[in-house]
Amino acid sequence: MQFEFELSTQTQTPNSNSMRSPYLTALFNPLNIATLMLAVAAGLCAAWWLFPLGLIVWGVMVYGIASDPSLRRMQMMQARAPMAQRFQPLFDRIERAQASIYNTVSDSHRRVQPILEPLRDEVDALVERAYQLCQRMTVLENYRSVQAVNDNSQAELFRIDTQLAEATDPLVKREYEEARRAVQKRIDALQAIGTQSARVEAQLSSMIAALSGVQAELVRLHALGPELAGQLVPAQQRVLRELSSQLSQFEQEVARLSL
Repeated sequence: MQFEFELSTQTQTPNSNSMRSPYLTALFNPLNIATLMLAVAAGLCAAWWLFPLGLIVWGVMVYGIASDPSLRRMQMMQARAPMAQRFQPLFDRIERAQASIYNTVSDSHRRVQPILEPLRDEVDALVERAYQLCQRMTVLENYRSVQAVNDNSQAELFRIDTQLAEATDPLVKREYEEARRAVQKRIDALQAIGTQSARVEAQLSSMIAALSGVQAELVRLHALGPELAGQLVPAQQRVLRELSSQLSQFEQEVARLSL
């Protein structure tokens, strides 16, 4: 079932520093700039071959910073647009759980880390999917919140019912019936959005609990060694994939609310 309505949202632009790409961050890193200047100075004042050698060292340093997964993840988080206040606190907790999982995997033993990295990648994909769902619901929830402030649909429905009962002309009655259907459709749309928002809110709470469980299990796997860790990781992957499947269902339900 689809509903037609007008949406009015305020777009917030993230800070320009938040939108800076990892490569720009690496290029403007003070240490990298100092290395480049040192390479130029060495080429001009000492020997020409020091400049290309210094340029190679500078390029390696820039690439090393730009390809740092933690930097990319942090900048992705900073670049995310705000969402409806109903969802923002819960999603913030999801992001904190994501950061904890990332740190646990990064700090694990070098023999265990390759086994745990697929879990980290699945968590990153899951959180990004949850963010996209929240962004879609933000448009609908903001519309519902604005409409709810000045909503007089029930009073309008009562007025139309009264006039419809008193009308005797068939054309007038048909106009009132069409008006009543339009008002009822608006009421149904707001109720459907409210119900879906509550379900998404509950799903985010469920994700927080599940990710906290994955985090606790990762700490345990960290101490078990690569052999046992490899045997227990699939169970955690199933947990994450089940969450992803649930998000897919929510995405379909939200799509039915949209045009």
